Amino acid sequence: MKNPQVIRLYRLNELFNTFKNRVLNIQELMDKIEVGERTLKGDLQVLREEYDAPIVWDAKRRGYCYTEPFDLDVRISLNKKDVAALHTALRILEQYNQLSIFQDIRGAISKIENSVKFHSRPNDLNKFIQLEEVPFFKGSELIPIFVEATQQHSKIIFSHQRFDSEAVRQHEVLPYLLKEYRNRWYLVAWSIDYQQIRIYGLDRVVQDSIQIITGDFEAPEFDAEQYFRYSLGITVYPDKHPEDVILSFDARQGKYFKTQPFYSFTPDDILIDDETELRVRLRIIVNEELIRAIAQFGKDVRVIEPASLRETMKEYFKQSFEVYR
Repeated sequence: MKNPQVIRLYRLNELFNTFKNRVLNIQELMDKIEVGERTLKGDLQVLREEYDAPIVWDAKRRGYCYTEPFDLDVRISLNKKDVAALHTALRILEQYNQLSIFQDIRGAISKIENSVKFHSRPNDLNKFIQLEEVPFFKGSELIPIFVEATQQHSKIIFSHQRFDSEAVRQHEVLPYLLKEYRNRWYLVAWSIDYQQIRIYGLDRVVQDSIQIITGDFEAPEFDAEQYFRYSLGITVYPDKHPEDVILSFDARQGKYFKTQPFYSFTPDDILIDDETELRVRLRIIVNEELIRAIAQFGKDVRVIEPASLRETMKEYFKQSFEVYR
């Protein structure tokens, strides 16, 4: 069922189209719609600003009219499924409000919110959908700066401090793109100093150190999809090749993995899937992110191949055990 404002908007649209170029004064509209002047003017504003209805005010005849026929159905023809999907999408977008890059589209999001509200009864969606909160993370405020520099083929100079080092180093790079992994953002760039692709965490960039050198700088060709194709996360080893990693999950965790895998696979990669085990093959480069992803399943997963990764996991859990001795 449409909410009362939507019904009034349709009624106003019908009146303006029916009377065409005839001016309808405020009192006449109030009588036909059966609302007060404040509500009427609010509805007229919504029609004009949110749906671009061709409403004009005729000061001489003290009334409103359409300058041309207008089809409101085309503008807001959403069914219940559309509205539900938009509600959910808006809740997800709201999780990223703290990112300055999303503030630029806040106006557009507000218009969508208004449109969705007009198509459903007011309710508190938080009662029905609860999303994992996305925390603010240091470095997110730098995203617009690096995006603009990347789009303009600029050179970037900045200081960066790794978490495992006290040293602060200056870097001169040609940016390729920004990549997000586990709520952290990274700059993928060509390092002029090292003459290779390097990846920098934005949360480790010294903010006051950033210099943007404008100009049409050209970095070597870079195919992001191919570069990260066989890697989990952001760590890529140029000298490593992908391997067939075979994992054996117990039946219960296997179901979790199939519905939300940490790395993609095809049906042909499922080697065993029965009441006791899910055995799956991943074509992937072994890196730190993969080791941690496997470790999070604890005793419910076992590395079958390669043998080198089995030994790595044994050492990982051995060191973890020593922490609790």
